[in-house]
Amino acid sequence: LYSRAGDLTTGQLYPYLNSRLVYLCPTDKVELATQSGPSQPRPRTGAFGNRSHFRDYSYAMNCGICHDPKISSFLEPSKTMFYMEGDLAPMDYSGQVGPSRAERSLALRHNEQGHLLMADLHIEKLAAEEYDVVSMTKRFWLPSNRRFNRGWNGAFAGLR
Repeated sequence: LYSRAGDLTTGQLYPYLNSRLVYLCPTDKVELATQSGPSQPRPRTGAFGNRSHFRDYSYAMNCGICHDPKISSFLEPSKTMFYMEGDLAPMDYSGQVGPSRAERSLALRHNEQGHLLMADLHIEKLAAEEYDVVSMTKRFWLPSNRRFNRGWNGAFAGLR
């Protein structure tokens, strides 16, 4: 997403997109404008990372992909989430979402549905109940059976 926090133009995607506008959903832009910033942030939902910049993007990457980026090794790419339109706090500049049993990380901005880009590059449009089911599966977050360090394995422990 970026190599210098707060500057999307430093990311690997920017040369292909050549526009900051495509990073931010117009509906999310309106929601962010109504937020009063860090004094009244929205709940953090499944993401982590840099909290020093206001968010100027709507789409977050699956944190499991960072640890296993070789797409040719994915076991079920049609079931593995790559990017989603995330429900992120105004100061969440991590660019990532991960599994969380307590909170939903998918933004339901469009007729109570959210958009996801799966690893085989097809788009899914899911309602909250559908997302809740698939997001509790291991393959949704983890593209292969690769083992992670103890901390990461714990993050995925509750998935089936």
